[in-house]
Amino acid sequence: MSVWQYLSAQLSAVYDQYGRTNEANRSPKSVGLITMRERDFVQAESQPFRDLEAMLEGRVFHVTKRQHMEAIICSGALLPNADGHLETTFGSSANSFFRLNGCVSVFDYRNHEVAGIAEYRRRCYPFQAARPGGAGIAILMLKPESYQELLPWTEWSISGDLSQNIVPYVEAGYPGPLPLSMIDEVLFVRITEDPGCLAALVRRSYFSILLTSFSR
Repeated sequence: MSVWQYLSAQLSAVYDQYGRTNEANRSPKSVGLITMRERDFVQAESQPFRDLEAMLEGRVFHVTKRQHMEAIICSGALLPNADGHLETTFGSSANSFFRLNGCVSVFDYRNHEVAGIAEYRRRCYPFQAARPGGAGIAILMLKPESYQELLPWTEWSISGDLSQNIVPYVEAGYPGPLPLSMIDEVLFVRITEDPGCLAALVRRSYFSILLTSFSR
């Protein structure tokens, strides 16, 4: 399957009302000689994320905006961003320890028994980039055989530069490009606005204030 055929298939994917996918939509998709399973999820911003969070438990994964997938597929890998030339999905990566050391930063959700792990995970929530109204995010799930290549977050404490950012117990790094052959599955997540929820009301009020200030 060509890159354009692959992208066309993604754009024509049908989201169901509750973010669940039919078994037919879970068949593997091929990109060249690389095969990755895919699943699509759509849910309102007011719905809990428990089901999606459960899918990530015990896994290692990378999160990017869905719009970045075309470039990732063309390159055949997730590329390090040491020089900052790539657009970031999470805005706090300018001083990231793993980025500055030539690694692809990933979420490591294998440490679920660490005391206070929920608080550490909230510091960098994987779904925060899936804002309502946007194209959503892609969660690339790493194959277990890639785990032996990962650098743990504790590398930061022995690096000698503690001014760089790290998310303890949650973040890990894959040295160099992370080939798509190491990706087991891609979860596409899109969040829709719930006009009646508190978050939507606050968001509209904020934008209304901004428009008022600019119009003066």
